[in-house]
Amino acid sequence: MADDVDERGSTYTVGCRLDKLLPNAQHVDAIRAAVERMQRVMIDTCDLMNLYIRDRLQNHEGSGLEHVFERNWLLYAMNEVTAGSDRATHLPALTSVRVAHMGGLVRSPRASLRQLMSNQRTNLAAVASTNIWLHFRARLVRVVTTAMRLPKEEYDALSTEERKERAIQIRSIAVDIIRPAGAAYKSSEQYHAVVDARRNILGIDEAVGEWGEYPFLYHIKSHPERFLRATWLLSRERETQLDRHGNTCSGFALFPLRRHMVPRHVDFCQEALREVLRLGSSEYAKKSARAKRGR
Repeated sequence: MADDVDERGSTYTVGCRLDKLLPNAQHVDAIRAAVERMQRVMIDTCDLMNLYIRDRLQNHEGSGLEHVFERNWLLYAMNEVTAGSDRATHLPALTSVRVAHMGGLVRSPRASLRQLMSNQRTNLAAVASTNIWLHFRARLVRVVTTAMRLPKEEYDALSTEERKERAIQIRSIAVDIIRPAGAAYKSSEQYHAVVDARRNILGIDEAVGEWGEYPFLYHIKSHPERFLRATWLLSRERETQLDRHGNTCSGFALFPLRRHMVPRHVDFCQEALREVLRLGSSEYAKKSARAKRGR
């Protein structure tokens, strides 16, 4: 990609092929190979994280999930699915999951990927936490809607107004399940028992802790890891439900899954590029290092 400036002085980006941007064929091959390896690392890391989270929820009462959305912690997961220096730190809990569930994994070499892995961890941490907080309410509505679906004959017998009112009540139930403690119900009284039961099963109040004056969205964005158990429970229920055609519904990913080797976002900074092309540190970096040593 190359930046250009239009007649108004605004910068814009122009896409072009890598082999047209770089005249050195060896550099092009090195970058493409690094991108392919990085994509493999991302796919394997996401697989491992899904397995790890489910293992902690099923077998360890949800312990060990406090840092799974932190970029620095994700380095442990990347180290687990890559091969390289023995100096890399490994977590026994991650290793046991990899050995138990990913026996056929061919670990990608992480040589010259240090900075790329650092850049990708930042993106992955953001995407993974967003997967929990952004979709939680929609997933809850989906599960509640399917659970309360009427047989076709009963639904067809409803008038248009009754159908609208029912849809409003179902969404109100979902809103009530995640409403702040002590807040008024939005759904009709006949559904309050359902709301309270689901709220207790999902452990909404336990996950939030102290509500304060903040809404549910604030709490789940601040600590998405606390709502992994609730998302997992919704996913398990969803997997037991049938759609309108009688097919089993798919569950929800607890961590973003990547299934394709097509690059989406591989962030190259100057340091990553120099590392991949084995150019060594820049003169600026060397000068800065000398200045620090001289202090």
